[in-house]
Amino acid sequence: MSYLSLYRKWRPQAFADVVGQEHITRTISNALKTGRVSHAYLFNGPRGTGKTTMAKLLAKAVNCQEGPNFEPCNSCATCLGITGGTSMDVLEIDGASNRGIDQMRELREKIGFAPVEGKYKVYIIDEVHMLTPEAFNALLKTLEEPPRHVLFIFATTELHKVPATILSRCQVFQFHRIGAEHIVQRLQTIARAEEIQITEDALYLIARMAQGGMRDAISLLDQCVSFAQDEISAKTVEELLGLAGLEAHVRFTAALAKRDPKGALGEIASLVEEGRDLRQFVGGVLESWRGLLLLKLTGENHGAWSSEELARLSSASEDASEDLLTRWLEIFNRALEEMRWANRPQLTVELAALTAAQESQEQGALLARIEQLEAKVANFSSRPEQIYSQPEAKPKPTPPAPQSAAAKEEVETPKQKSPEKPPEPQSAEGLERVRSSWPAIGDWLREQRQVQVQAFIRDARPYGLRGNTLELAFGPTQAFHKANVEREGNREILLKAIRAVTGLDLELECILADEKQAPRKQAPAKPAASGEMEPLVKEALKLFGGHVIKKEEVDPK
Repeated sequence: MSYLSLYRKWRPQAFADVVGQEHITRTISNALKTGRVSHAYLFNGPRGTGKTTMAKLLAKAVNCQEGPNFEPCNSCATCLGITGGTSMDVLEIDGASNRGIDQMRELREKIGFAPVEGKYKVYIIDEVHMLTPEAFNALLKTLEEPPRHVLFIFATTELHKVPATILSRCQVFQFHRIGAEHIVQRLQTIARAEEIQITEDALYLIARMAQGGMRDAISLLDQCVSFAQDEISAKTVEELLGLAGLEAHVRFTAALAKRDPKGALGEIASLVEEGRDLRQFVGGVLESWRGLLLLKLTGENHGAWSSEELARLSSASEDASEDLLTRWLEIFNRALEEMRWANRPQLTVELAALTAAQESQEQGALLARIEQLEAKVANFSSRPEQIYSQPEAKPKPTPPAPQSAAAKEEVETPKQKSPEKPPEPQSAEGLERVRSSWPAIGDWLREQRQVQVQAFIRDARPYGLRGNTLELAFGPTQAFHKANVEREGNREILLKAIRAVTGLDLELECILADEKQAPRKQAPAKPAASGEMEPLVKEALKLFGGHVIKKEEVDPK
């Protein structure tokens, strides 16, 4: 076949063409200029970041007939032979298939032969971490004191598997993941040269899917060219890879921000009907929310997003604060982890969506409540006599009246006091044990693969313990969670978890927040005694962390 893949056709042929690895190209170029070329290099980094390309560029630079030069000429016979893979002075060895001691012994026997054309005999060993310990030991002495005409270049994606004895004899370079902006610029250059019509949002989507690998990005562009009939758009890339797409992210984010759990669940159902991968969808949503959060906090675009895409995401999440976005990220990051072993991934995503929508509702209710309290406190601040507690004036003692003999006798022999009633038994100790063990109860459910029950009680709180019955309080919008916990099977699982963690054998009663605020047997409210604060003032002080200042502290005079 005469067709050459784009990533092979556009492999960098000079150090200046290498993208995103300037710290390495500058170091190697300076070493070539000053004649300080080492005998062994080790390149480590993720796939597709330029390790093999850099090895070939270094081999050309040291063997170039015009050099050694800090840039290969790419026109002499030596450079052309290395580029075409026909040079006898550059040997590329696959560490995965030549990993034994016999191959290393054979290499040691041939290493003494002088180069045929160039000045150096270059050995490039890819995936060097795949060599066996015996092979590394056989290579060790040769690597430490090789002939003057030999240059070793190793490449690996798992540096921790390379023995320290090998690392200490090499110059180690760390290749970084390539930034999205660099990938987009390189793809634009290739598209212009190849006369490929592609939109900006498609370029950014390809850059996101490449995850920092230039080779992956160029290969994906090549695949899109074969798939598309005319211009490549983001829709083309989404159809090719089976992605949900930005529109789905925008609709899902808007539904959660507007406290619309029905809309969020409907979006998930539509994705399932279309056959989309929910794990890929959740991963994409997390990436979009991360970009939004960084944009809100720093005002800069830290993700692989175009300005138009960020504007649409920002508009969809206009009602979501930084704290709410952070909470969404925590919820769906946990859901993405649980989807790996969940029997029904759709249910895991739906529970996460309900929890996120509930967070939005609770935050909205809390903000409204804070605004009301601030207004009430501001109103009370104009009447300080109702905020500051007034000390009561103690009456002056009056002299005792003269007592009769009978009264004196009665004082000297007081009446016997009636015995006090014993206090009623309290359940505070058992309730405190359940409350302190509540996170451990959730962990126990997770370990037992009872993810649904764990999700239903995640935001519930133990409220009271009446005898042997535990009162479990849910928020005013958690009727769905309450109803599911009250189901017979789920109730037994939760009681089993409480018994396993706390050792208490209890019954269960589920209540909503309005029931919690108004218990069935609540005593009538007593009027505030003299010197006591009003209940509203107590609530405001508790909410804002304040304290009462007495009048003497404000004005001692």
